[in-house]
Amino acid sequence: MRAGAMADGFRLLWAQTFWNLRKTWFLLRGRRGPAPCQCDSHDPRHPAFRCAAVTYWESPDRFARRVCPLLQPTPVGWRCRAPAGAAKPFWGLASVWLGGLALALYLTATTGFWGVIRIASDAPVAWWRIAWPGAWSSIAPIQAEANFQKSRAAFNGGDYVAAYRILASARLRDPGNYEAALLMAQLSMFQGSYYHADELFAELAERHPQQFRRTMMAYHDVLLCLNRMDRLAEHCLAMVRRDKSQSVLWVRSLLLALRDRDVSRDFQLKHASQIETLPAFARMLVEARLELANGRPDSARARLREVFRGPWNAQYIERHLVLLAELGDIEIASTLLGYYSVALGRRETMGQQYMLDQQAGDHAGARASFDALLRTASSQNVMHVVLLLLRHPDGDCYRRLHARLLADPELRLGVDGPTLWITGVLCRVPAEADVWKTPEQVLFGQNYPAVSQFDFKSARINDPASVVHLINVLQLPREVIWELLARMHNTRRVSA
Repeated sequence: MRAGAMADGFRLLWAQTFWNLRKTWFLLRGRRGPAPCQCDSHDPRHPAFRCAAVTYWESPDRFARRVCPLLQPTPVGWRCRAPAGAAKPFWGLASVWLGGLALALYLTATTGFWGVIRIASDAPVAWWRIAWPGAWSSIAPIQAEANFQKSRAAFNGGDYVAAYRILASARLRDPGNYEAALLMAQLSMFQGSYYHADELFAELAERHPQQFRRTMMAYHDVLLCLNRMDRLAEHCLAMVRRDKSQSVLWVRSLLLALRDRDVSRDFQLKHASQIETLPAFARMLVEARLELANGRPDSARARLREVFRGPWNAQYIERHLVLLAELGDIEIASTLLGYYSVALGRRETMGQQYMLDQQAGDHAGARASFDALLRTASSQNVMHVVLLLLRHPDGDCYRRLHARLLADPELRLGVDGPTLWITGVLCRVPAEADVWKTPEQVLFGQNYPAVSQFDFKSARINDPASVVHLINVLQLPREVIWELLARMHNTRRVSA
């Protein structure tokens, strides 16, 4: 019986189409002649026609229910109850059975395909995206995003080869995925393919103009991580003109890059015309930095010992004082700070005084300035206080900040957990620093790096103590990233 039922099932596919087509053609010809599904001869005593279509079926009942309801049982067997010439097709019934069969096959196929995709790519593709043709275009981007996340994990683990291979697959599936393209450019740089990486970053900037600044900042960070200071200096100098709203930030990194004597040696000669287009205050600082880097401290001092006679900018003033402190002219810097205080305001002046006192070794004076800053801190400016400690770590000052933040919930709104943790580690107060670990701000992995101090000489991304690892696993503000990278560069420069 089972074999007969299976045979009837296969006959159904043929019968639904073949006999309905023949009966349709019979209708179109005007019902002339015998119906195609009825036998030509009949018994006069039983005028109902026999059905030629059901001749080889195991069960005529299946045919009657699924193909032609005109077939009915009689005492002399199954007969067609339609008179000669009244046979008609049943396309509605055919569409129900064939459509149901097609739907069942389609759902089975899509479910199988969905399972293959989930097993092969581990991408979180919902079943309905496979089943609904209108959603097919969204599958490749989802797979690309899943591959991107896997490649990012491999990147953070230091496995650049695996990360690059997975990324290549992601970009094939979704060439427009900006995140994947950006990580591929960074990977190429870390693998030493500098020329290729430079081209990738340039292509990204052109193809994704809405992400231009982010692309250029990422390029800046990788150049600084890998100590490509010659390229960083050229990049920052070009960006001063292309990104004028953030020119101060680019000048700051330019000054950092020009500390390297190999970079500074011919820089002014090669880029004289571009340097001339810098804002006057920035140009004075760049020229002084070049003099200092090229072994002419007296010329640098001559440029810096006077108050700048032009429009003032708080960050340029800070760079001015930092350069004087680097020359050892703390007294001159303190005197100029008195002049600049009119533009800086009381809080910024105290911040600059804190840094000058730290560089002069006057820790008592620095703590007094820090206490004055902390007393007037608010959620809008407390980050400035934290950045001072990032530049010049002080354990006692950090404990004061820690206590104030714990006592003032509103003040805590102005600073993030990862920044406070990093600052506490730098200030060598790990117990207070650990209080500010916020797991929700870990970008990749489960926890904060298990380190008691950071290694600013290391450029290995899989080293938990390295700056490169920190900025890739923790969600950090741009100012904090810059301070960490600057400290990393200065540490490696001194130890070189």
